[in-house]
Formats: sequence, structure tokens, C-alpha cells
Amino acid sequence: MSKCGGAPAARLDTTTKLVIHSGADDDFLESYLYYAQHGRELAERFDDQVKAALDKVVVNPMGGTVYNEQYRFYSLKNYPHLVLYEYADDTATVIAIYHPSREPG
Repeated sequence: MSKCGGAPAARLDTTTKLVIHSGADDDFLESYLYYAQHGRELAERFDDQVKAALDKVVVNPMGGTVYNEQYRFYSLKNYPHLVLYEYADDTATVIAIYHPSREPG
């Protein structure tokens, strides 16, 4: 099971499959632990925001901001992180969950 926020809320109206790349899991865990050092609530809110972004990816995979011709992203609310993903053949693959000032993955 993925470390990053678990699975998004189930939706009956979507056929999008969500895949979390291991690098995105690593990104999530690194950021989560950083926030946990500054307070459990801060880390838990970060986790909630990642879950919300993953839910958006599943519900509306074409709704993310275009990153380049292959990738899209959703920004986290109140955190300077992006959920970077690609969408093809009804599958959204999360490539990275990262702070834009750092290298993804």
C-alpha cells in the first residue's frame, strides 16, 4: 500500500485508476517527516492535503495544470508542494509530490 495518504475517497462516477510511483511515495514520506518535526498537526494537515489532491487527480485527471506535454499537476492548499502526474488510458500515475524549489522524485 502506498505511504502517501492512502487511497483517495472512492467515487462511483469515475473509472480512473490511480498508481503512485515509488519516488512519489519517497517524496511524500520525506515531506511528511519534515513537517512532523515541526508538529504532528502540521504533518497531519499535509497528509490531508495530499489526500485531497489525489482525490482531484482521480475525479478530474484532465483538470490539473499543464506542466508540460506529458505531465499535469495539482497544487496543495497551504503547502508549497505539487502533485505531479501523467494521465493515459484511464490511469493517473503520480510521479512526484514535491516542493517546486527541489528536484522531483
